Amino acid sequence: STQENAEEFSQSQENAKVAALRQLHIPVSSRIVVAAVTKDSPAEGRLHAGDVIESVDGTKVKEADDVAQVVTKHKVGEKVR
Repeated sequence: STQENAEEFSQSQENAKVAALRQLHIPVSSRIVVAAVTKDSPAEGRLHAGDVIESVDGTKVKEADDVAQVVTKHKVGEKVR
């Protein structure tokens, strides 16, 4: 959807900024903040814009890729905590 594409583009821009700062040896404090939740998605009503994600299924996460690695281990419809 257009909303999902916009969210992915925004995340790509953020990733590029972080990579550039790290390349310049500028310390970057990374937090995973929920930008938006897709309507009718399994996360709707559970996650909210502005939520900070610190762990997924008990695994500490620092970057969006860390979240993706844990989430993709689950089958569709399976709960992620």
